[in-house]
Amino acid sequence: MLFSLVKIFVPTAVAFFSGIVITPLATHFFFKYKMWKKKARTENTSSEDFKNVHEAKAKNEVSVPCVGGIIVFFSVLTTTLLFAILPYFFEGQILDELNFLSREQTLVPLFIFIFGAFLGFIDDILEIEGKSNITRNSPWY
Repeated sequence: MLFSLVKIFVPTAVAFFSGIVITPLATHFFFKYKMWKKKARTENTSSEDFKNVHEAKAKNEVSVPCVGGIIVFFSVLTTTLLFAILPYFFEGQILDELNFLSREQTLVPLFIFIFGAFLGFIDDILEIEGKSNITRNSPWY
């Protein structure tokens, strides 16, 4: 029972801390290349006061990058590869058990995760380039 918990929490902790290590590097890259939506609103407004308030806000506001999923993707990818490679360099039952790529039940969720990350990345790139109308035409926006 205890070892089953270790098999879950050790890779989770490694992925979390690798995400923390990756975040400053990725954030620097995201801000350097301005990886955020270029326009938040495109509809016309009739009130001049409304326009003035939002124009002043836009001048002082720092944009937030929209590609943060890359950090999650790379932290999971590095953790997966780390625990897949470690048993080849070090002997031990524990490292063999922590290699969750050797378990068949984890391959399908891993491939779904990779596919979802790919779709999210494509959506973010379209948003950054301003070629996506998915969120602008959303009734909740």
